[in-house]
Amino acid sequence: RKQGQTVEWHAARHVPVEVDLPPELHQHSTFACPISRAQTDMRSNPPMLLACGHCVSKSCLDRLVRSSRGRTIQCPICPRHQLLTVARRVII
Repeated sequence: RKQGQTVEWHAARHVPVEVDLPPELHQHSTFACPISRAQTDMRSNPPMLLACGHCVSKSCLDRLVRSSRGRTIQCPICPRHQLLTVARRVII
């Protein structure tokens, strides 16, 4: 197989099968904010999805709002300006 070439599941050596795991093997997903580099808390500081597709913590989003001088904020990762009302909480 050449680099960058995709393989269909039926041609691969492994078949994707969903397996129910017992509770002791469940993993908890976490998100670390790329701005503060801190792990988020789902209750007090959840990850927030911006219109551009980047995620930041709620506390960093709140800081962006306070520093903005209008109704839009600029993503700290890319230069896109967007309305704050478009940001959505991410459930992990």
